[in-house]
Amino acid sequence: MYVATTFADRPLERVIAHGLAHRGFALVGVSDEGVSVSRTGESSFLIPTQSLLHLGKTTAVIDRVVEQDGLTSIRWKLGTAEVETHFRFISSSGRDAFVYALKTLAGV
Repeated sequence: MYVATTFADRPLERVIAHGLAHRGFALVGVSDEGVSVSRTGESSFLIPTQSLLHLGKTTAVIDRVVEQDGLTSIRWKLGTAEVETHFRFISSSGRDAFVYALKTLAGV
């Protein structure tokens, strides 16, 4: 699930530009080009590899609180702003595969 994209220095402020405002079910892929996010009923988007800054985990973002480290977060550059995109994976194996692919293919 795509949960939200927030400003890195303002984690309670959702980024609404570029079609990033609405959370929902998504397919997330990793390639040499970056992280592709294909959301059901919303615009798809790509986080380019050269924009990736950090991969981490968090427990809460905006209006979503889960178990400790239950959200996977990617910090990246959107223009001149640093933002964080947060995902909630259905299974730990899906999350682990995503993290492995991102670290291996994109070097984050």
